[in-house]
Amino acid sequence: MIKDRSEKSATLDAIKRIYGAFEGVCGISLGTKFSKGKRVSSIEALQFFVTRKRPIKDLKRPLPKYVLARDDQGYADRKRRIKTDVIELRELELCCRAGDASMSEAGVAGSIALLFRDRTDAVIKLLSCSHVISDLVTANQSFDLSGGGAGCFFQARSLFHTVIENRTLGFDIALAEVHTIDQFEDAVVSGTGEQLTSFGNPADLDRGTELHCVSRMSGARTIRVESAEASFHDILIFSGDSIEIDNLFACKGIAVSGDSGGIVYKGSRAVGIIVARAADDWVLIHSLEAAVEALSSTHGINIQCFD
Repeated sequence: MIKDRSEKSATLDAIKRIYGAFEGVCGISLGTKFSKGKRVSSIEALQFFVTRKRPIKDLKRPLPKYVLARDDQGYADRKRRIKTDVIELRELELCCRAGDASMSEAGVAGSIALLFRDRTDAVIKLLSCSHVISDLVTANQSFDLSGGGAGCFFQARSLFHTVIENRTLGFDIALAEVHTIDQFEDAVVSGTGEQLTSFGNPADLDRGTELHCVSRMSGARTIRVESAEASFHDILIFSGDSIEIDNLFACKGIAVSGDSGGIVYKGSRAVGIIVARAADDWVLIHSLEAAVEALSSTHGINIQCFD
């Protein structure tokens, strides 16, 4: 249907320009077709994620039943129609809330994606979401952290984190330095014994791929990638405001309050980090490697998690 990444990008860019401002649309991606809540694995669809599904008669501009694919130059190909799917997310929210266990700063708690010894300086560090260990708005400010579980308790201080700019967050990622810890296992997935040795491959985030994840509140489970990388807006944050977060993959799986920052992995590869959730078991994740690269580039630092 869509031949390569350049055509996919051109198609998504065109559809976003046309339909991105339609009422209720909070994200547009290419992914799996769903029918009555069940996935139709053989069909790739243009996905319109909406906050609420409404009857067509109540809409000033209804979303189309199909769209035209674009070539790599952005021109419409009338011979290639892509079916659409309207997916209701209701409220999109970050996966943290005050009072949850694991790691906390200012009453907000979440999970750790990776606890590791940085190969650049031999210091124990951790990765989590910026909204877990910072305030998302204050650049170049450090926060004291504490948390842990299962006999591994630590104290740390945040080093670098991403912040909201123009109501948008490119990646939700933060790095902290651990200065006190009871015990330490380098890049081992909690409760599984799985040793992570590298970041994920691009194919790990292809549509239909099943991934494992672990986070404090929901524990170990599987999730399945159902959408290409996309931007989602109208994501609720703790101030009651809403923002856009870019570079998210929509997955089917469980996430509850306190799961932000959880690790997503496949075998020994660290694939992603849990960021947000929505209704009907939708989970939004970043590629962990892409998030770390963005943080490193923004702050001019070198983070080496693996040998």
